[in-house]
Amino acid sequence: MSLKKFFSIWFYISIILILIGLVVSDVVSTHESHLYILKLISSLLQNIGIAIFVANIFTFIIGTEEFLTLVRERLVNIIISKDFIARLSSEEQRKLLHIVLKPAKELSNVYSGINDYFNQYINDSMSLFDKCYRGHMILDAVASYNEDRNCIQVEFDIDYIVYKIGDKFEPILLGLEDGRSKHIKTIIRGSGDIEEVLTDKNAESIENKDSTMSQMWEIKVPEKFNNLSQINVSRRIIEYGEDHWQVFSYKTIKACDQLTIILRCEDGLVIKKCSTYGVQNRYSIDQEDSRIKVTYGNWLSPGFGVNLMVSKQGFHGKSNKNISDELGVSP
Repeated sequence: MSLKKFFSIWFYISIILILIGLVVSDVVSTHESHLYILKLISSLLQNIGIAIFVANIFTFIIGTEEFLTLVRERLVNIIISKDFIARLSSEEQRKLLHIVLKPAKELSNVYSGINDYFNQYINDSMSLFDKCYRGHMILDAVASYNEDRNCIQVEFDIDYIVYKIGDKFEPILLGLEDGRSKHIKTIIRGSGDIEEVLTDKNAESIENKDSTMSQMWEIKVPEKFNNLSQINVSRRIIEYGEDHWQVFSYKTIKACDQLTIILRCEDGLVIKKCSTYGVQNRYSIDQEDSRIKVTYGNWLSPGFGVNLMVSKQGFHGKSNKNISDELGVSP
């Protein structure tokens, strides 16, 4: 911006008013009868002139490109800072995400429903702030043949850590894909050798919103653990399959950090197929005929998981493809 903008009419008016005020101040000594009025006029003219002069300076500075760039950068730094966002309410943060993740106008014009996808994605992401997280999930499973039931069974232990969000731990969910499955026990451990063993007597049936599950249960965490920031959960479950095959599955129902699944086969059983979903190419799979280890070292979103198909070795009464079509998911 040129100096011509600075030396505007207001600049000259301010100088004139200040000079007039100074002249009136000098006249005061020769007109003592009008001393009060002349001093008042002199002070008023000088103050108005100075105010206009200062305002002219600020107007010039604010109008410069350098100043506007500086203010813009400062505002951007403030808005994107962690402290600023942390002070926003949940609803304000949600609105901010809608602004940031809003699809391009060209994309919205092609398909208006894309806005619903982004809105659902934002709502699902925001809901994660209100839920407990799981970490270091380890499933240690053994597949064997149950002579009494005349079917394959998988008995497994699940061990993981739950990190508390909020004032207390949420109930621990248990989803079973088959009504024949059995929950043996759940052990909750905390620091200081605090421990509680819970069984089906402590489990409550809840509304099942997942069509892949036969039943959903929840076990409330005892009050004595709520003063801790994290707890260790260990649970033992038995799932039953058919006379010659079974699908052992795991699907995340809460956000989980790190997953390891180890399955060993006994009684001549073999692992026929391993299917992963959600982040298929990021799982590490070490597979043999009767043993498999599946690992994932990062965060898994709810709904991601692994399916492992076990069957009798050399059994050909049902093709692998037909068996794969019946793959399900479990807790």
